Amino acid sequence: MKAPSKIPAILKVQGEECRHVRTLKSDPFATTCIYEGPAGKYVFKTYHAHPAFLFFGLRFARYLARREAAHYEQLRTVEGIPDPLGSLNAYTHVREYIEGRVLNKKMPVPDDYFDRLLTLLHNVHARDMVHADVEKPENILVGTDGQPYLIDFQISFTRQGLRRAFGPLAPMVFERLRQADLYHFYKHKRRTRPDLTTPEEDRMGRRTGFWVGLHRCVTRPYFYLRRKIVKVRGEEPPVDGHSEPRVD
Repeated sequence: MKAPSKIPAILKVQGEECRHVRTLKSDPFATTCIYEGPAGKYVFKTYHAHPAFLFFGLRFARYLARREAAHYEQLRTVEGIPDPLGSLNAYTHVREYIEGRVLNKKMPVPDDYFDRLLTLLHNVHARDMVHADVEKPENILVGTDGQPYLIDFQISFTRQGLRRAFGPLAPMVFERLRQADLYHFYKHKRRTRPDLTTPEEDRMGRRTGFWVGLHRCVTRPYFYLRRKIVKVRGEEPPVDGHSEPRVD
C-alpha cells in the first residue's frame, strides 16, 4: 500500500462528508489537518515515508501511524484526551477536534487550570503511558471551556513498549520519563502562573537532572534538523480535490 502523497479534499468521517479547512502542521514525518462537516471539526493526521529511511520509509510511516493511534485508544475515556475516531488507511488516523488555543505564558489561564492539568498527567501515567513531549506548549491546549487537553502522542511510550525495548530496565526508564513529564509541567506552571507556583513547585520546575538533560540532547538537534528540512522543502503536501476517502 502506497503512502498518500496528497491531502484529501474530502473525508467521510462516521458517514458525514467533511471538507479540508486548513493544515495545522506539516513536517518530514507527518501532516496534520482540520476537516469540518455537519457535526463539527475533526483532526486528520497522515504520515509520510521519510527519505532518510530509504526502503524502510513506508514501513516506518505505518509503524508511527499505528503506534500513535494505539496510544489514543489506550487513553480513551481519559478526560482531557481527544477521542480517536478511526483511520483512512495504514498511514492515517482521525481524532476529535478540541476548540481552544495552545498554552502560552503570555495569555492567562483559569486559577484551577494547572491543578487539572496535573490530574490529567497523573491519569495518563495511571494508564501506563508517558507523554514524553510535554516540553512543547503546542501539545498542551487550553479549551474554550478553560480545561486542559493533551495532544500529539507520536513519541509517547507505554510501559509495555518500554518493557519490550529495555526488559528489566523498563520500570526505571518509565519512572524517569514520568518525572520528565512532571518537570515540564512545573516549568510551564512557573512561567505561566508564577503567582500560583509554590517554592517547591518552582524548584521542581528548575531542576533538570540527567534524564531531562539527555532528553534535550536527543530532541533539540532533531527538531532543529526538522525545521531546516521543512524550510528547504518550502511547501505542504497538495490537497487532492478529487479524492473522497472514508474514515471508518
